[in-house]
Amino acid sequence: MKTLLHIFPILLLCLLSSVAQAKDAVDVAPPSGVNDISNAAGTVLSVTLNKTTQLTSTNTIKRVSVGNPELVDVTFVQGKTLYLLGKKVGSTSVNVWTADGKMVALDAVVSVDVVGLRDKLSELLPDEKGVKVSSAGESFVLSGRVADAVMVRQVVLL
Repeated sequence: MKTLLHIFPILLLCLLSSVAQAKDAVDVAPPSGVNDISNAAGTVLSVTLNKTTQLTSTNTIKRVSVGNPELVDVTFVQGKTLYLLGKKVGSTSVNVWTADGKMVALDAVVSVDVVGLRDKLSELLPDEKGVKVSSAGESFVLSGRVADAVMVRQVVLL
């Protein structure tokens, strides 16, 4: 039993590392607050689950189409502003037509909010700077290095 307790943290770190490497192939940038879509055709837009992301346009927005409305909800706020609400983890297309006749096609990727967990880890384990938090589907992915097996256990329990 004692040997198993020593091996478990190593296996856990290996698993987390391989999941993180697989996730890196489809990594998207976090939202940067207000997103100007005027010249953003083909852009991958990161939307956090149960949070809104504001989109603006230099031209009046006339129409919006969402590929899968179960994932993202769109709300017009003003003529040039709309909000995307992440409703379910996944990926969908968002097409925006403006008054000047242009259509901007975006890919919206809805993922879990990693910021809260990242902040909590920094607060509770300030000396463990090597732990990275990301998401894969509806799960959190932890990767990196910690001082010892006790720290691995504490990180996983959070």
